[in-house]
Amino acid sequence: MKIFAWILVVLVIIIGGGAAAYFGLIKNNKLSFFAKKSGSSAVTATTIDAKSGVDDKTATLVIGGDIMLARWVEQKALADGGWTSLFDKIRDTLTKPNCAVANLESPFKGQKPQTKINSLIFAAKPEAVDALTDAGIDAVSIANNHITDQGQEGLNETKVALDDKKIIYAGADDSTDKALQAKTLTCGNLKIGFVAATYGTNFPADGVSTANLEGIVQTIKNTRPNVDYLIVYPHWGSEYNATPSPFQIELAHEYIDAGADLVVGSHPHVLQPIEIYKDKTIAYSLGNLVFDQASSGKKTEGALLQIALDDKTQKLTIVPIQIEDYYRPAPADGDLNSYKDSLALKDFSWSLAR
Repeated sequence: MKIFAWILVVLVIIIGGGAAAYFGLIKNNKLSFFAKKSGSSAVTATTIDAKSGVDDKTATLVIGGDIMLARWVEQKALADGGWTSLFDKIRDTLTKPNCAVANLESPFKGQKPQTKINSLIFAAKPEAVDALTDAGIDAVSIANNHITDQGQEGLNETKVALDDKKIIYAGADDSTDKALQAKTLTCGNLKIGFVAATYGTNFPADGVSTANLEGIVQTIKNTRPNVDYLIVYPHWGSEYNATPSPFQIELAHEYIDAGADLVVGSHPHVLQPIEIYKDKTIAYSLGNLVFDQASSGKKTEGALLQIALDDKTQKLTIVPIQIEDYYRPAPADGDLNSYKDSLALKDFSWSLAR
């Protein structure tokens, strides 16, 4: 994939309040950003010549990966403080930016028994939406293979639960036209466009339409002139595959060419590389944010992508996340080489600050 060799990435180790690590990718017009030292070392970066595309405006956002609120997640969350404690360890990271976005992988459905631990047909209780609001999540993609798991009733209850909490959703609805529509968020004083799509769904469901991966190209073209910044969130790729497919790469480039400023993928449930294409960022998969697929290993390693925009700079920061005890996201600590490898940060140039 096309990476400029002279783009450098930043790694800052934050000490205190739990060890949190941040990989920062900085894009601006001057060689002006340096990582702060903490402890024995830090890594610094130079920058590339790029503009954010906004004018005299600012915004901060954070984007996460897959959230599933059924099975073990439900059992463990309710046994340990309830839904509003689920994001305790990363709450500040999610709530401090102006806006937070993620992929909601489980529809809400009341009057239904708890999803069995080994079931692949998800149903989260409507009250689980409290986990999202408590974490400050402002918008979710519901364009994913599980949105049809509970059919039209499940989609309707999901929309009601999200609407009641004023959480914006994109990528699925009761008609194709609605599913293809971009949604907008006001973040800081920027108008952010949000487009979501999926490769397909697990079950056909009457009355449920999802935006398809190729179909949103025209939506991107139509939306970009009307927003300050455009995020595209595709649900794509192969599960547990750490390498994006040629189809993913082709589509991501097509999205950027059509006007997307940032492409963030979901569905593989593991981290995939980050690419810089035409001075725009593609995160092929941010992995899991809340899921119960494993107690350790790649399926428990995710990332949050922080974006800070103003009229001259676009600062991108990667926050490595570790899922603890099958359900709770926490800042990753210890050896971060696995994250660096999975995100292909080795393709960037690194230097040690002394």
